[in-house]
Amino acid sequence: MESDREPGVSVTIRSSRTSSSSSSSSTDEPQTNGTSILTGNRTSKNSRIDEDGEDVSVDGKSVFQLKLNRAGQLRGHGQRSRSSEKKLKNYWITKHFKGIKCAKFVKDPSNHFTNVYLEELMCSCGLQLDEHEDYKKNKNIDAMPEHDTAQWSPTTCTVSFRTNAYGNVDFTEIEPDFLPKYLRFKYDTPVKLIRELLQEKWNLPKTTLIMSVIGRKLSKRRQDPEKIKVLERIKDGLVDAALSTEAWIMTSGLDGGVPKLVGKAVGTRRTFTRTIPTIGVAAWGTVLNSEQLVSKDGKGLFPAHYASFSGLQRNCNEHVMKALDCNHTAFLLPDFGTYRNRHKEEMCKFRIDLERELKEAADSNLITILIEGGLSALIETAERVKKKIPVVVMSGTGRAADLIATAEATLERDHLSLNRTQV
Repeated sequence: MESDREPGVSVTIRSSRTSSSSSSSSTDEPQTNGTSILTGNRTSKNSRIDEDGEDVSVDGKSVFQLKLNRAGQLRGHGQRSRSSEKKLKNYWITKHFKGIKCAKFVKDPSNHFTNVYLEELMCSCGLQLDEHEDYKKNKNIDAMPEHDTAQWSPTTCTVSFRTNAYGNVDFTEIEPDFLPKYLRFKYDTPVKLIRELLQEKWNLPKTTLIMSVIGRKLSKRRQDPEKIKVLERIKDGLVDAALSTEAWIMTSGLDGGVPKLVGKAVGTRRTFTRTIPTIGVAAWGTVLNSEQLVSKDGKGLFPAHYASFSGLQRNCNEHVMKALDCNHTAFLLPDFGTYRNRHKEEMCKFRIDLERELKEAADSNLITILIEGGLSALIETAERVKKKIPVVVMSGTGRAADLIATAEATLERDHLSLNRTQV
């Protein structure tokens, strides 16, 4: 059934109930302490290091707290250098954010190859046996405990470590006019910490609107002249709306499909005085050449020289890895301990939770924009409407967006309303 709507016209889907705001707990400010442990000139007799080697306390206060106190004193006297500020931010990041890696080899049940070398056996985490760090060190499968005996899970088959992938990205194929920030972190990291990172550590500007764009691939219809016109109108309208409202834009941040379309739209309108914060949220294990973002000493990369090889992709078990898009201003990369697995359901939940946290903390508005999309986009649209998040559907872009737009037009003709249970 064809829709009566003109291509490019947006359809807004809302649930019948209004969203309720959740309260966020405030963090107590540290007490002033004059110790000079920041510079290492003097250490108290009552110093202590915990069993993880992470928290050092002096007279009952952690080094992190003392460093913040000392930094506050220096800031008050105008004596704080950029170097010390950077070190404190890095310390905060490594204290609060972890990465994870597979520590138990569980043979991938979907891999039916038998005539392969032992090292080429595929683990359920998405890596071959010889790509696991523990196996590389010992060249012995026994180094991977409980191998091939259990169902793989990130909660039981991984170990965590201080994040070793954060800093700035230098896309080597282009002449950069800015260096996007990035961070790898464990999948269950509280969204409150992510919000604090964006607002207080990365200093993103305040916003009154968060525009979350969903839809991954663009079908072959994108070459149609009519669809090209529709997409051009959407690109211009999206950027105009973002500039006029000082909005943040959130996508999956990968170099392809809808995220790349949005990135190009933002990049063409970027100036030295005005940049639209465009945040990419993608699973760490889906990022092509992610090893280039890892710092060997764990102190971050400023910058990481990243060869994205635009358009290059790697297929494995029908899952695709893609490079980061060079026009995004920041990248959040949740780590599930897997590779070549997009974790669609988990990523959908994480993005919704993060965006709602940002909305409520800043007392701003949140909308979702659907451009084309497939089955996963339909499922995510339903989840967002259930969470009382307004969804703007861009009709004329194809597939999921056109399906919803056609259904809405049909229901309007029958004097009905599309609600969250009908999506």
